[in-house]
Amino acid sequence: MKRAYTNNGLGMSTKIKNKTTGKSYLISTATDEWQKVWQLAVFRYKLVGVDASKPLLFDRSFSFDEAEKLHITTEKVVAEDPEADWAQSNIPILGTK
Repeated sequence: MKRAYTNNGLGMSTKIKNKTTGKSYLISTATDEWQKVWQLAVFRYKLVGVDASKPLLFDRSFSFDEAEKLHITTEKVVAEDPEADWAQSNIPILGTK
C-alpha cells in the first residue's frame, strides 16, 4: 500500500492491491473547493492507467478528519475484501456503482 498526501493539504491518494484478487485500485480523497466538501472515490487500474470515468465507490465528507478516517477505513476494505463484497462492508459509503 502506498499512501500519498498532497503538499497543499487538498487531498490524499492510495494505490492498493487487493489481497484476494490481486487487482490494483486507486483510492482518491480530494477537496471540492466549490462545494466545500471532501470527496472519496475508488477507481480500478486498467492496462493504461486508472479508469476515472467509473468510480467503484464514491462518498462525500464535510471535514478533513472525517475524510481521512473514511479513506483509511476504505483502504482496509479494498485491500482485504473482494470487490463484490464492498457494498456489504462496514464502511459508510453513500453511493456505490
